[in-house]
Amino acid sequence: MIKKIIRKIIQKILYSLGADLTVKKLDPYAFLLDVKRYEKQNISLLGNQFTIVDSLSFYYSYREIFSDRIYEFKTFNQTPYIIDCGANVGTSISFFKSIYPNAKIVAFEADPKVYEVCRENITSQGLSDVELKNLALWDEETQIEFLSEGADAGRIDQSLKKDNIVRVKTAVLSQYITDNVDFLKIDIEGAELRVLQESRSFLKNVKNLFVEYHSFENQEQVLDQILNIISSAGFRYQLKTIFASANPYLAIGSNVGMDLQINIFAYKIE
Repeated sequence: MIKKIIRKIIQKILYSLGADLTVKKLDPYAFLLDVKRYEKQNISLLGNQFTIVDSLSFYYSYREIFSDRIYEFKTFNQTPYIIDCGANVGTSISFFKSIYPNAKIVAFEADPKVYEVCRENITSQGLSDVELKNLALWDEETQIEFLSEGADAGRIDQSLKKDNIVRVKTAVLSQYITDNVDFLKIDIEGAELRVLQESRSFLKNVKNLFVEYHSFENQEQVLDQILNIISSAGFRYQLKTIFASANPYLAIGSNVGMDLQINIFAYKIE
């Protein structure tokens, strides 16, 4: 019911602006708002079959990645080197390949089930020069407990919870950024600080950096530390709030255990 109300509000806003559009025309995946969550669906993306594991998370990911184009960047390199930390089902990989078909991509997805779907999507999309790794990024090479959430919020879990926990292997980012990197995307649900700390001395090799910052309830907020690492590596940055409480003095909202999410767009002025 709430989803339908939101869609009607969007339509009214469009009509008030004189736009002769429907939500369906505006967004080809609006139908997913009415599809049950956490179930596999086969859809079409860029003219090819594409499998998703969760309707709602894909819907919002598509809007960010393909409609808002938050990962679009400029380069004169015809074969840009892109590292995708937190590839999920491969929506971002498909986008990168749509703007730079000859890009060389190394992608990481920790969740074993989501990794398999991502691997299948890379094949069905006919994408080449993509190296997909079933590894979590961390500050050491080890094995660690991972919360398999079933959509796009899976994360390394250091609590005592045991539901939906799997054990995964980890990798360190520094090994992959020893040479020039045109674009580095880090969306790893709370592990971003430890990964940036481990790789900070190699960030000089990165031209464009995207980090999604996740602030978890009842945990220390570390945005200042992340921004310090980024600026110390020679980046300027822009921030965009993805989730925050409208009236934090009155009530703190929560989204999958997080009270704040911010997109960090970092770049170097040459």
